[in-house]
Amino acid sequence: MAGGTQRTARKLLVLDVSNLLFRAFYALPALTNSRGEPTGAVYGFASMLLKLLEEEQPDALAACLDLPGPTFRHELSAAYKATRPPMPDTLRPQVEDTLELLTALRIPRFAEEGLEADDLIGSVADRARAAGYEVVIVSGDLDTLQVVQEGVTVLAHRRGFSDVLRYDTEAVIKRFGLPPERLPDYKALRGDVTDNVPGVPGIGDKTATRLLQRYGTVEELYARLDAMDDRKLAAKLAPFQEQTLLSKRLCTIRREHRVDFNGEALARTEPDRDALLALLHRLELRSLVARFAGEAHGAVAYRRGTAAEWRTLARAARAAHRYGLAVASTDGDPTELTLRGLAVSVEPEGALLWWGEAPPAVLRDLLADPSLAVACANLKGVRHVCANAELALGGQPFDPVLAAAVLHPGTGQSLGAAAFRHLGVELPTAPVVEGVSGDDAAAAGTACASADFSGRLVAPLRDALAETETARLYDDLELPLVEVLIGMERHGVLVDTAYLDQFATELRAELAEIRGRAYHHAGREFNLDSPKQLQHVLYDELGLPRRKKTKTGWSTDADVL
Repeated sequence: MAGGTQRTARKLLVLDVSNLLFRAFYALPALTNSRGEPTGAVYGFASMLLKLLEEEQPDALAACLDLPGPTFRHELSAAYKATRPPMPDTLRPQVEDTLELLTALRIPRFAEEGLEADDLIGSVADRARAAGYEVVIVSGDLDTLQVVQEGVTVLAHRRGFSDVLRYDTEAVIKRFGLPPERLPDYKALRGDVTDNVPGVPGIGDKTATRLLQRYGTVEELYARLDAMDDRKLAAKLAPFQEQTLLSKRLCTIRREHRVDFNGEALARTEPDRDALLALLHRLELRSLVARFAGEAHGAVAYRRGTAAEWRTLARAARAAHRYGLAVASTDGDPTELTLRGLAVSVEPEGALLWWGEAPPAVLRDLLADPSLAVACANLKGVRHVCANAELALGGQPFDPVLAAAVLHPGTGQSLGAAAFRHLGVELPTAPVVEGVSGDDAAAAGTACASADFSGRLVAPLRDALAETETARLYDDLELPLVEVLIGMERHGVLVDTAYLDQFATELRAELAEIRGRAYHHAGREFNLDSPKQLQHVLYDELGLPRRKKTKTGWSTDADVL
């Protein structure tokens, strides 16, 4: 409900399952259970769905899917989607698991041979709108934008699941300069590389938009081509009339299909809990088990602590033998950061905040206690800030972000990402701390949430380290290295510059030899540091197999190479 207004129409959430599952597969690490079965895409899809249900509060749900095999578009053009790579082997079994998930959640499915999910989405949306529903389509495929109209919007996931844009008619016009119903004409003129739909050579986004703003449709454009003032442009368009009209048919969602729409059958209902939990336990998605079973951590209170509250929290921390910690500080060089505040959390007490003045003795004693386990994200930075403030931090440390980096190497790590992966929840975006307002409010809320979730993450991350046999890597190498790095940053490092100069010379020579071998295989010199040139040489000139597509073309990352 935008702007807090009262919602009068029932809301139907229409899921583009195939698109969302592919998005989850590429957005999250390649997770597996103890039997080596891939689970990352199912986990991402289920987590996204939970977030949607919470935020959108739909009255009804529908899931639309692509079936394997050709559609009517392949009959129109054998080249349609011919350049798409096959489904990755590790995604294929997750499709079946996702269908099982939808069945357990009692979400009705729409799939039909010869049609794509987009056609079913458009048909369901039109039928639902006619029945008085507010329709929200969830998809990262912008083809669905042509279905947007009064009462029908699209939630488009752009990168991962957190970057979402809501398109109504006004938003579509703002982006493309055209109303939703003209998007098939737009794609017919400029082409669609993803679906291998040809456009008119030399016609780009701006020209396509300008032509359609003047002529309305490609049919009207070609009907008036002889009268076009720009004869050069008319000559460019003329040979491609038949191709353009075919491309429009390929790009147009068929919304006239008479789907079996039954509002009562689509009504949101309680899941088959036994089937759902059996699936999640088989896949070993423990955080989702907790969320679906209603056992997830609820909201806790963050507040500025009084002397009495600090004493109570300290007793609770010692009884639990652990606590979560976070700092708020100034920005700048780590060795010069100034402490602004400290947050300490103990489940289920919540988090207390100290701010501004000298920390009370009970807090100093708690931090210095060597018998307690202390969880804090960015342990190195926290140690720097405490050292600058002459605060002893004597507990047994655990850094959830460092642990997540050990578990998921090569992926961007943050406390929020770790919480999403291992708790199935997202960090609060603007946590409120009772007793703090004004300029300090944001930093205080961030510190409390960091202390809170650092503490929550210890158990699931410890379990994951044990299950993946990476606990020794974390405990014996990565964690001790933090202390080494702190010493290096605070006191500096002695460097043998003469040896490094010699080593650099050797590396440059080796690099030159490697470049020479690459140029020999390519048959010419090119810029190895340019992904675009590398793509062209590897895939276009040498004809090597294409493995993974990115926003800028076929990937040349380390895994692919």
